[in-house]
Amino acid sequence: MPEITSLTVYAVVSGSLLLGLCLAWFTFAPAINAWLAAFPRNVWAGRALAALDIALIAYLLLSEGFEWVNARQPLVFIAAPAAFAIVIIFMDELLSVRALGGLCLLIPFWVLKAAFMHPAPGRLLMTSFAYLLVAVGMVLVWSPYLFHKFVKRATAGGHAAPIGLFGALLGTTMIFLGLFAY
Repeated sequence: MPEITSLTVYAVVSGSLLLGLCLAWFTFAPAINAWLAAFPRNVWAGRALAALDIALIAYLLLSEGFEWVNARQPLVFIAAPAAFAIVIIFMDELLSVRALGGLCLLIPFWVLKAAFMHPAPGRLLMTSFAYLLVAVGMVLVWSPYLFHKFVKRATAGGHAAPIGLFGALLGTTMIFLGLFAY
């Protein structure tokens, strides 16, 4: 049995999430379309995603061994809740999309770290996926209204099926590579 690497875990988990979301969108299109249309204004989703983003940032700061941060570790534990409160107070408008973009900017760190250490040439799919997540994250943080425009265009024009099919194919490929190539 081959060794399970972190790239294997990331590929299978992200492929499963992508496959599940795309199959759900394909199967339950009206419900998912309604949820996607309401997502940008969902206050609780935005706050939960923002909390996750800030927790991941705090974890990264504490785990990466920065000398300045190591000397001031208690400051991170004070700054994280303060940052969350500031985000909730000043950026509550379309926070869910911005926080999703922040998550898309944070997650590729671990994927790229695992992919750069792996010798298989198939790692380039995960590297490309990570950079695609970064690009999507930058757009979502920069202009969350583009999410609304994308959802509106995808759900109204009948583009949901090709997008869902492409996502499901990509997710299946990632699972396959995670199980058999990494």
